[in-house]
Formats: sequence, structure tokens, C-alpha cells
Amino acid sequence: MQESSEEWVLRLAFDGVTGFYYGSVLQAMWNAYLLRNRLGYRFDELVNVVILWSALRRAATRESGYQANRSLLEKYKLTLFRRFVTGRLCGRLIPLGEADRLGRSLVTRIARRTMSEGERLARQERREYLRSERHDRRLYRDFPDLDLEVLRKGFAFLPVMIMDASHDDGQRLQEYIRELYAVEMRTLPRPEAGQETLEIEGTAYDFDSWVLARVAEFVSRQNSVEVARTFYRPIIELGPAARYWVDDFLQAWITRGLETSTDLVMFSRIWTEMVEYAMSLPAWQPNEGNYWARAESVIVDLMGLRDMQTNLLGQEKYRTVVSVMTPTFERWGSQWLKYGYVAAWFCRFLPTDSGQVLLSSGITLLAGRVSSFRDSDWHDYQLGPLLTEALATCWTVLRSEVEMQPSLQQAFLRILTELCARHIAEALQLRDRVSQTLGSQPQTS
Repeated sequence: MQESSEEWVLRLAFDGVTGFYYGSVLQAMWNAYLLRNRLGYRFDELVNVVILWSALRRAATRESGYQANRSLLEKYKLTLFRRFVTGRLCGRLIPLGEADRLGRSLVTRIARRTMSEGERLARQERREYLRSERHDRRLYRDFPDLDLEVLRKGFAFLPVMIMDASHDDGQRLQEYIRELYAVEMRTLPRPEAGQETLEIEGTAYDFDSWVLARVAEFVSRQNSVEVARTFYRPIIELGPAARYWVDDFLQAWITRGLETSTDLVMFSRIWTEMVEYAMSLPAWQPNEGNYWARAESVIVDLMGLRDMQTNLLGQEKYRTVVSVMTPTFERWGSQWLKYGYVAAWFCRFLPTDSGQVLLSSGITLLAGRVSSFRDSDWHDYQLGPLLTEALATCWTVLRSEVEMQPSLQQAFLRILTELCARHIAEALQLRDRVSQTLGSQPQTS
């Protein structure tokens, strides 16, 4: 294609992009991306082939009975190839919404042709039954009539494009990300008034997680609070009703966005605004008691405390990020550390290299909650060993502060006393070490 526009050459490239195996789509478009500067407008044409093929392949799969059929795929490829070879795919990026309308039109026609009246009525009644509030407390997604795996493979070059975006790629990249993001968000219903306790049916698919990870990378790379708001706010507003999708984005914000960012101070600023915005929304509020809250899961991911997040955020090189976020962690902790589930994740983070920044304030906050944890919390979330490890790290890193600052020493001893009263073996050993310096021993009961 770099040397010739003969039809047989275009056919070879087209067959790669519309191959039967999804891996063929990935390989063809990856090579096209690497050669995009030499291909020029031809690269944009191939991207449009991917977009339209996602609609046509969805229709072909529906017509063949939800299973790909090679001969049927060829029929759908014929019309698309004629458009490609005659230059009708040049110019603007074809919006994914436009491709979705094409796919929906084709699927609807196929359904009318192949589905009996009785089957159609039965399906309609079934949907109405499932969606009835009396029988189901779920919100249902409206999936686009696109083959999402074609899109995921066809745009597999995006992580590299985000990291190495040249001046020429800037406009392309924004269009790709915004189109994919719009498709994803249209599938996720928002609870209306009176539906606050409903949840979206199912869990996130590979395409969902992939798009949300790309959005996190793009936002962190842009270093713009204004750009960030346009992406993270609609996701955050979904709240616990879409917890699997919100979790995926928040985890990617740390595991992907943090490494992608070129300005950690700006990353911290965006993250701070994200946390404050979430904590201002009704769906993200804790309950009055300490038993359970709907937002427990998402609130842990919001603060970067999950295992994969902690493995990265806890590294020494990110101490600056945690330092900037310290006031935000303190405000968050004052509301959420009353829950044993949340406190356990926080305790896991405190001993890490960057988590040690929060040791003094974290121990103080935990001391005010340690006596209120339920017995089941201690058992289910292994609070004993986790709190002991946090105390041991505090004693190692902040020993002089514990000795000299009455408020920190009081908080330290209060937690240690509670742990010893529960006969936590590691805490009893720590008590012996501490008593040699502080001169008093927390008592067991």
C-alpha cells in the first residue's frame, strides 16, 4: 500500500483487517499503525474499515445464529470492500454512533426476517417480566450492535499511541478515545429517582475494562484538569450502581494512569479533585453505622488501596503523590475507617514505602475506630495481623515521634492494647519491644 494502490494490493490489506480471526484484525492494524506516517490518509481509511466492519460482522454473526460463518462474512465484506477501493472511506473518522445505527438497522431487519411472531412476543414478555421492579432489582445495559472485539483488536495500538503521541497524532488520538468512551458510557444506565438501590446487571466485559484503561491512560497523559473532568465525572456519577465498571476505571487510574503520567503533581491534583467530587455525591456517602455501606468497594479503589494499586502506588518513587494527597486521605479516613473492610485495605497500604507518609495520621485515625470494629470484622478481614504490621512499621519508622508526641503515643498504645487484649501473637511480641522503651505495657484481658 505504500507503493501501490492496485486493487489486489488493497484487497490483501482489507482481508487482513476484516479477517475471520480477531488476531488478524490486530496484526493488520498494528502494522498499519507502525507505518501510519508513510501510509498517510490510507491509515485513516483502514480505521474506518475497522469501524464499519464491527457493525457488519455483528450483523453477520446474528444472521448465522450467533456464530461466525466464513461464507456469510464474505457476503458482508463485499460491499465494504467496494467502498474502500473506490475511496469512499476517505476523510473524517466515521462516528461509532453512526456505525451502531447501521448495525442496529441490519440486526433489526435480520430479526424480522428470521424470528416468528410467537418468538418475538415471547421475548418481549420475558424482558418485561425481568425488568419489572417486583421481580428484579437490576438495571440493564443497552449494548451497541457492534462487534466489540473487532474494535478492541482494531484499536489495540492505542496504549502505544497514548504514550508516544506525536503532534500529528494528537487529533486522531482524541477522536479515537472520545468515540470509544462514548460507546462505553451509552451502555451503562444511570439510576433515576427512586432507583438508588438498583445495580447494573452483570459484570464488566473485556471491552469495558479495555476502554476504561485507555481512558485512564489518556486522562493522565493529557495533564489537564478540564479534560479529566469530562471523562471521570460521568464515571464517578454512576457510583455503586455500576461498581464493577467504576472499580475498573479507578484501578486503571492507578495501575495504568500513574505510570503513564508525565507530571505527578498534576496527577495528584486531578486525583484529589476526583476524590473530593466522589465524596460530595450522595451515592458515595457512608451509612450512620459501621456494619456495611454500598460504596465500600468503590471507595477502596478510589483511594488506590487495592492489591494491584498498592503494589504500584506504594513504591518509593510515588511518595510525592501520597504526600500531596495526605489531607485528602485524612478527610476520607475520618469518614470511612469505621468499616473493618476499608480499614483492612488501609492497613495493608501503610507499611509500603510511600504509605509510610500516612503512618502518623493513619495510626491516629485507626485508634479512634479500633474498639468499634465488630468481632466478625476481626475474623473476616484479618485485622489483627494487619494492624500489628502497621504498628510495627510505625515503631520502626517513627519511633522518636511515638516517644515524643503524646497524641501519637496515646493512639499507638490504644491500638496495641486492643490487639493484646485479643491475644494477637505478633502484637504481644511488639508489646515486649515497646515496653522496654516506653516503660509501660498494654494489658491483656
